[in-house]
Amino acid sequence: MILLVYLLCITCESSVRDISCTFDNFDNCTKYGNAKCDTNKCRCMGNYHDDGSTCQKNRRRRKVIECPKRTVCNECDFCRAQQYCRDSHCFFQKSRGRTCSSGIECLKPFSCTGGICQCATIQYWTGSTCLAKKSIEVNCNAYNECLSPMTCIGGTCQCDINQYWTGSTCSAEKSVSVNCNADVECLRPMTCAGGTCECAINHRWTGLTCAALSSVPTSVTLSADSRSIQISWSKPVDSKTTLIGYRLRVLLNNECVVEVLLVCSTGCINVFKLIQHVCPSDKRQIRENRRNTELMEPMSYEINQLLPYTAYKVWLNAINDAGNGNRSESLVTTDSEVPQKPFAVAASVESSSEIQLTWNLPGPKPGITTYYIKVYEVVLNVQPTFVKGENVIGFDKQIVQFSGLEAYWNYTFTVVATTDKGSSDQSDMSSVVTTYQDAPGRVTSFEIKRPSVILTTMEVSWSVPLLRERNGIIKEYKIDHNISGTTTTETIAAESEIFQKLYYITPDRHYQIEIYAVNSLNQAGVKLLKIYYASSKIESSPQVSPKGYTIATVVGAAGGCVILGGLIVGGLVFCLIRRRRRHINSKQSKANNTQEESKIGGQYEEVGINNVSAKIEHGTIDDKNVYDQIDRIPTTDKQYENMMCK
Repeated sequence: MILLVYLLCITCESSVRDISCTFDNFDNCTKYGNAKCDTNKCRCMGNYHDDGSTCQKNRRRRKVIECPKRTVCNECDFCRAQQYCRDSHCFFQKSRGRTCSSGIECLKPFSCTGGICQCATIQYWTGSTCLAKKSIEVNCNAYNECLSPMTCIGGTCQCDINQYWTGSTCSAEKSVSVNCNADVECLRPMTCAGGTCECAINHRWTGLTCAALSSVPTSVTLSADSRSIQISWSKPVDSKTTLIGYRLRVLLNNECVVEVLLVCSTGCINVFKLIQHVCPSDKRQIRENRRNTELMEPMSYEINQLLPYTAYKVWLNAINDAGNGNRSESLVTTDSEVPQKPFAVAASVESSSEIQLTWNLPGPKPGITTYYIKVYEVVLNVQPTFVKGENVIGFDKQIVQFSGLEAYWNYTFTVVATTDKGSSDQSDMSSVVTTYQDAPGRVTSFEIKRPSVILTTMEVSWSVPLLRERNGIIKEYKIDHNISGTTTTETIAAESEIFQKLYYITPDRHYQIEIYAVNSLNQAGVKLLKIYYASSKIESSPQVSPKGYTIATVVGAAGGCVILGGLIVGGLVFCLIRRRRRHINSKQSKANNTQEESKIGGQYEEVGINNVSAKIEHGTIDDKNVYDQIDRIPTTDKQYENMMCK
């Protein structure tokens, strides 16, 4: 029969034990009765307890301990070892594995963890006590000896497979190209290289391990024409494992243009998963099957639909179970080709002597391109006539400026593109354009004369400037003259191509006539000046026979034979008489010339002519050269071509 013994603890409050005292002065304690000074504090004596004011004798009844009301029952010191007080009762503490609600209920060294009396979280039960759990690589016998989440593997505390110890917990090992600080952080057999988890050189992460990559294909050769590349190669020296395909890529400016996959179709496994396109889906992607035996033999492939005269990169990989092998890289430039026909040839007038020409050439760029531009002039609606040519180098330079052209002149153009492979068809002729107007050139057929025997009339005549020198639309002509004694300007409308103008004049005077054309923009042309002497003498002209001989010549020829003898006889006498007359006339001429020079010189001053002109009129300077001297006016257009219909 088991006798249940329990102690009843009545909570009480302590006051005596809080009184300070000394061994020499313990009067502070005696006033409470049954108290003594112990360790500088007043304590109740044995069998007495502190009721909050004095020390009272303990009372026992039926093995139940009753104590005065106090805040903490344990302070009554009535519960035995391995017991705890709750609700004024003492209970035995619980062993390992028993349920609990607080740590006071559990035997030492257990604590109430998860409602169970057990070792603390970072401790484990040895069978007799709780010890601290072990860290990484420490010897162990069971998994519970290791710090969570480690387990005991091979006699030491370790993280699970594919995990590593961070110093406080186990974390998943990192995959390829993930940042790392130490090799232990990476999935095996990768190492932390350059701050990321990577496989060794010539190995590739398959998702499970680092597999050895194939070496590069051998005997790689390339040839190209203008639109395609032919690639030939042989299998790698060391493929590591069975070849399951080849990956061929062509790149332009480091961007994929076309990707070709030659994939094993017989005797291979897991091919579709390992061999997928890597170029973007908007690029050309080609996938063709090959037998496994073909992959081990020399191979070739042609890639077309490329651009002419373009530099491409060609990448070639052999593929094994590890994926893409080491890459062969080559550079190749496609050949040039004959350009296409230029189009959209357009001329734009810039000024009276300049035209800008533009055109287009269909792409793609065929190679190093030179443009040959021909300039044609269009005159009087006849077929265009070639004038000159110009070369422009560069595919993108599709513009040229022409200068030094004729003013108000019709032009058209053609363009031919050429490379080292040949020339394109000639473009269609551009629309005909006309340069802007400019100041006209000088008039033609400018002449001043006396029209008849009337001494008081002077005729001025001229014609329109040469067609190439008109430089625009001739609106009128300006004539500056001094017929009235002062300079006067007349305007003649340009209503025809040949003009005549009669003036009444005073004989034996010099007249200055200047004429020039004016265009519709009121630009004055080149001025032409002549000086005319209106002589009062009437020169007779011998009659001319129908056959071109004068009557005097015919008569003289008939009678020549008759009088020939007489002339010979009288020749000597005639010479003597002639010599005598010259001597007499010479003296008279000197006197007359002196008087006339004074008179004519005043006349020049009246019309504004200088004394040099007076000498011309007087005859001291040969008047046959007068017009020659005046007409020697340089012209900017040395090409004398009257293109008008007369």
